[in-house]
Amino acid sequence: MSSGFLKRVLRPRRLALLALIPAALWTDGRLWAQPAASGLTRIIHERLRPSRGSWGFRGRHAPPAYGRSPDTSPDLLCDAPGIAVVGLPRPDEKSLAGTRRTLASQHLDAKDRSSLNDIRVFRAGVRELSGLRVVVLERDYRDPEGWRAIAALGANVVATLAAPDSETDRIAAAAGLAYLAFLTTDEIESLARDPERVTQIRAERSLAGFHFLDKGAVEGFTTPDAQQHAYETLKSLFPGKLVLYPTRLDPIAWESGYLGSYFRPEFTDLVTPYFYPVGTTVLGQAREEDAWGERLAGLLSALASRVPAGKGVLPVLQGFEQIGYPVGARFVPGQMAVYRRFWPDLSNAAVFVWKFADPAAEPLIEMAERPLLQEGTRELFATLFARLSSRRAVREIPWR
Repeated sequence: MSSGFLKRVLRPRRLALLALIPAALWTDGRLWAQPAASGLTRIIHERLRPSRGSWGFRGRHAPPAYGRSPDTSPDLLCDAPGIAVVGLPRPDEKSLAGTRRTLASQHLDAKDRSSLNDIRVFRAGVRELSGLRVVVLERDYRDPEGWRAIAALGANVVATLAAPDSETDRIAAAAGLAYLAFLTTDEIESLARDPERVTQIRAERSLAGFHFLDKGAVEGFTTPDAQQHAYETLKSLFPGKLVLYPTRLDPIAWESGYLGSYFRPEFTDLVTPYFYPVGTTVLGQAREEDAWGERLAGLLSALASRVPAGKGVLPVLQGFEQIGYPVGARFVPGQMAVYRRFWPDLSNAAVFVWKFADPAAEPLIEMAERPLLQEGTRELFATLFARLSSRRAVREIPWR
């Protein structure tokens, strides 16, 4: 593997799919901007020291709106009435080494779990995808053992924080999974000028699609023009693949006109919202027993009114735990219940994260080290699978 490839993959990234919090540090009641964090799904604020950066199915958590402190004045909360903003320290992400093997779901047999046949797209003209059960994997994505453990949760797609490559395609196929690759807007531009590389990617059999962001912009603030160019470029190069631009939710509460300025559902195949509600967040701290669902619902209410009828949704759920803020097996399904208040027939879900990009991301603990989070994810995915299997009235065609 070339050193150039490693440098590109190990740079700060974020899963624009799929969850995140601004990378800023609060000290003595003031917000001090720090270098943009790396990582696709950088989620929560560092508590004791500046963030080292990370990537994942979230996005690069950078300082709120170009370095400004969140403003709690009513006129800046127009997108989400009733949401109070509280500036808090930012915890860095916790990711422990090692993958714990899990038992296959009792609700999914091995044949169904290892097949993509349960992922469907409805008849032409209706841009709705269903049956996506995604787990984000930011680190050790070349470890087959981790992919098998994720498949045992009932997942059918893994979202990585790396560009597509034949080795990942092979590992995904061996585990009976598809995968989503990550590209920055700059990498998409370069790819369009590299027909040989395009041909190599088209030959991959397990590549489900891509998620993207502009690494030069504050996470969640990729401009509409950049979203359009990246989306249309990827769809023209890979017309049968899924293309996602994740929607960061917390700026709804502190950036006036955020959705009107940056939310463009036409430039993503699925609306992919993310906000991790338990722990210390830019909107305040919350424990599992607190009313975090209402805070999440407030953000989703503002978003749902702007989602076109028939547009598919892929929520990114918190699948990690912050030290001092324990969560149980009901936490992951509980988040899905909030999303279903707005999309009752929702049959897609992504869970962040099996392994963080940073193996020393204290104080966050990844799903691979939390059996209760694994249990909750298995339960959710089994429910999604059962729902999809019961939907026989709609004429469906194979997803790929």
